[in-house]
Amino acid sequence: MKMKTGQLKPVAKKILLAALLAIIIIPLALMPLIQIKPAIATDEILLDSYSEDNQDHNAALNGAYQSDHRAVGQTFTTPPKTQSRISSAQFLLRQAQGNPTGQIAVQIYAVSGIQGTNAIPKGNPLAESNSVNISSLTKTYQLTAFTLSIDQQVTLMPSTNYAVVLVGKTGTLTFSDDNYVQVGVDISSPTHEGNRVYYQNGTWKASGLQDCVFYVYGYEPEASAFGFSGANWLDGWEHRQTLELNGVAADVRYSSLSFSLTVVNGTGFSPKQYNSLYNAAMTTLTSNIKNYQGYNTIVPHAQAYPIPYCWDTYFSALSALNFNTTLAREIINAAFATQKANGMIPNAPSPACDMDMHSQMPLLANAVLEYYLATADTASLKVWYPKLRAYYDWYETYGDPEGSLYMLISPFTSRRTPADNKTAFFIASATGLDNFPVYDFTGGRTIRIGNYHYFGISDLLLSSGMALFAQSMASIAEILGDSSAQTIYARKHAFLANLINQYMWDFNDGLYKPVFWNTTKVDINTVQTFLPLIANIPSPTQASALLTHLMNNSEYNLQYGIPTVAANDPHYYSPQPPYFHSADPDYWRGNIWAPTTYLVYRGLNNYGYQKEAEEIATKWLSTVNNEAYCPFAEYYNAKTGRAGNSLSNFSWTAAVTVLLLAELSKVSSQEPIIFVNNKTKDDFSDIRFFIGDTQLYYWAQTLDIGVNATFWLKIPRHLTGKPVYVYFGNPKATWDSTYYSRLKAFSL
Repeated sequence: MKMKTGQLKPVAKKILLAALLAIIIIPLALMPLIQIKPAIATDEILLDSYSEDNQDHNAALNGAYQSDHRAVGQTFTTPPKTQSRISSAQFLLRQAQGNPTGQIAVQIYAVSGIQGTNAIPKGNPLAESNSVNISSLTKTYQLTAFTLSIDQQVTLMPSTNYAVVLVGKTGTLTFSDDNYVQVGVDISSPTHEGNRVYYQNGTWKASGLQDCVFYVYGYEPEASAFGFSGANWLDGWEHRQTLELNGVAADVRYSSLSFSLTVVNGTGFSPKQYNSLYNAAMTTLTSNIKNYQGYNTIVPHAQAYPIPYCWDTYFSALSALNFNTTLAREIINAAFATQKANGMIPNAPSPACDMDMHSQMPLLANAVLEYYLATADTASLKVWYPKLRAYYDWYETYGDPEGSLYMLISPFTSRRTPADNKTAFFIASATGLDNFPVYDFTGGRTIRIGNYHYFGISDLLLSSGMALFAQSMASIAEILGDSSAQTIYARKHAFLANLINQYMWDFNDGLYKPVFWNTTKVDINTVQTFLPLIANIPSPTQASALLTHLMNNSEYNLQYGIPTVAANDPHYYSPQPPYFHSADPDYWRGNIWAPTTYLVYRGLNNYGYQKEAEEIATKWLSTVNNEAYCPFAEYYNAKTGRAGNSLSNFSWTAAVTVLLLAELSKVSSQEPIIFVNNKTKDDFSDIRFFIGDTQLYYWAQTLDIGVNATFWLKIPRHLTGKPVYVYFGNPKATWDSTYYSRLKAFSL
């Protein structure tokens, strides 16, 4: 690694270490009087880079790209094994022509897409550096440094893809085609694992065959540990509890001297309630385990549906990854055990309702990818890969019938009885949405092509599922070193994304809608509009428009969760037409379902909308938790929050509950959550952390008054591995506002 300007010399490091040790051993009684100054970190490391020796061309940062926001940068991958705090970045820059002026800065983004091929920034920037004046650049290439202040030094996860992007600061620039900056890139023989990115005409784009010259630096936490143990009470404090993991005292250790926890004030459930819900969900899942063709699998319902079902498998497998990866592998194997010689994985391996004659939402490849990412089980991946390719080929061949929009998928089924009065119902069932009002627009009319029957509608659910299928296959091919297939599937994903945006996006309403084969849009507002998010199809602008609809109280942001049809749409709980034959006429016509809730949650996280995703997840957990007489119902009434029917203990309802509990860190996380139930002050000023009698320094990373806060603790070396306690609600606790402000700036 090259020595960077501004690094401390060894003598300075010793002085700083002595100062920090002095702070730690000062008597706690003097804490309110201590003036803690921001610490200067000395352990800066290189996180990722691409050397200036590779530069053979340039990328222009100028007005020809986008009038109100100019950006160019590179995706990169953080080192494995440990988190790191980003601290600075460098790009190879020069004033190329004219006299451009203004300010430029570096931003850090999460990314979506395939690293090295089409990875692009997603969501809002995670952090932004200081600004550099363009006039300070020379006419020859030089590495230009950008530093991030302490409050912008976000924590990056290990072995994770991010983007470092050079941006022009809006309102300060004189960029034009005659006045611009050039960024050094390699276009002849790029070898970096990432790819160049740029912002053009309101959209992030990728250059998979180019790499920017860049350096990204950060701080690596010291290797140590802390633990959890049982709670005790301390006289004089109203409340005391340990940081809990999985709802029980645990000795789970992390390799860091600092950790974060979120204190939620007055929202959600207590830990005991969450653990009770988690345990109940686990009971449902384990009670639905059946053996199919020699593999243990979680069936939808042990009595009513005791065999594997196609898209139910996805949620069961993802859920099992949180508690039993062996079971997750068995669930996937059971799904492949149903596969036919032509590649089809049926709705279910049963002739009832011709379920073995059609498939459903194709999510299995994503489950396989998630399994590999959790286990690194390459042997299983190699066995499943050709089976997935055959399944993709079958779906692409028969889901895109003659007369439809090329490559977009239409609902379809084969039939034992070529024509009867349930053909339309079975076609709808082949999507997984049995009497969904989108298909009312067909009038029950079906189109027979060869051995298959179709609705003349290109479906958002199935087309988005195929785009995710292609995206997952590109990632799997990359993992297995099949570069040819990786390119093919990446192109298929890009092609599908373009078609969905071209034909299914309604610019007037800011929604995605299904389309008839003649390209006329189906005039309905359903939960399907959000499903392109799962495959990274919408642009940031489109995603923002979708979020507006999702969080609208008159559409989808209802008290109990996300309905399958917008509450202000005429088809919300409209009567089903007679050709759908559903025993429950309200089945998919407005109710709240586990699969659509989770897919929307996943889609929001793809675009960096974590807060909104958490709101949706918490609302789901509340609705499920409150339904005592029918636990883990198949679905819930959007108007009342009650179970939609009297049959309880459905697997995908329990599976999504376990998934959301795990992903929200309510049950299992490296970032524990403690619920304090309105027992703290609104500004959390009575929060204290102790190991034994030693009070810990802490830093409030985020603070949302009266709602939640995220704290980082400084654990002295000699106390690592000891129980950490949080105290709150002490009426005698004193607070020094100036002391708090200094702590916010304290670098951990």
